[in-house]
Parts: sequence; C-alpha cells; structure tokens
Amino acid sequence: ANNRGLIFNDNVKISLGSSNDLEIFHDGNHSRIKDAGTGDLVLISNTISLVNAADSETLAQFKENGSVDLYYDNTKRFETTSQGINVIGHSELDNANVSGVVTFTNSPNAIQMNDGARVSFGTSLKTSISYDTGTSRTKIRNFNDTLEIGYRTTELHYINQARLTIAGSN
Repeated sequence: ANNRGLIFNDNVKISLGSSNDLEIFHDGNHSRIKDAGTGDLVLISNTISLVNAADSETLAQFKENGSVDLYYDNTKRFETTSQGINVIGHSELDNANVSGVVTFTNSPNAIQMNDGARVSFGTSLKTSISYDTGTSRTKIRNFNDTLEIGYRTTELHYINQARLTIAGSN
C-alpha cells in the first residue's frame, strides 16, 4: 500500500467469499467483476448509472421506482415508462408484433413503406395492400370471398369472383 491506495498488477485478483465467489481484477485488456458463486450479483442503489471511462457520457441509468434509460452518444434514446416504453428518435424493426393499438401523433401521421413492400391483414394474411413499382399500381388483394369498399359506414362496392356490385343495385 501507498498514499494512492492498494495497487495490484494485471491478473492479480481480489477474491471475496469462502469459495472465491466474487473476483475483481484487470486481465491486461479488460477490467472485470466476476460473480462465480451461487446467487446473483446485486448492486444496491437508488439510481445506478453506467458512464464511459472518461466519466463524461451517460450510457445507461436504472432509477428506483422509475425508468430505465439507455443512451447513445450521451443522448437518451430509450426509456421505460409506467405505460411501457418510449423510443426517442428513429426506430428500425426487423419484425414487430403489436397486440394493442398503434397511434401516430406527429405529422404526417402515416406509415411509410418502401416500394414493393406489402401490408397484410388477418391471421392468415388473406388481405393485402401493396405498390407495384413495375406497373405503378396500388394493389389491394383479397383471398376471401368478397372485398368491400365503402365510405364511413356505407359500403359502396362489393367485389367478388362473380361480379362487381354497386350499393343500391343488383
């Protein structure tokens, strides 16, 4: 020991517990906290903050009775809320399953899809809307018996394999 505290060389471990359950050490490349015993590694605090090595950027925060916040380049991008999650900024999803309602609150209140993408409806995906760049046409496909096209609560057109029916006619 000296006036700077305890100094250990690389790969010298501080071991705690009867069976060396917890180890703290530097392996020459990385600083490590190793919990090798029974039970969990538990950090106890009202707020736990993970910051970069320079102590100049927040990486993550875990707040008692509050949110878990994740940061990118010191800017909050993800947080948990009492209602679920909040993503700040642009999100890219490879696959999403939504069991509730999706609400768009900012302009232009639209779902933007790349050319050739398709939106399908129903558990067996029997109805779809897509844009065909080759023909410059929007396609609405229904693989059930009848496709209804209407305005508000009034159906204006019924399309099935047999014919096109306009409301009020046979």
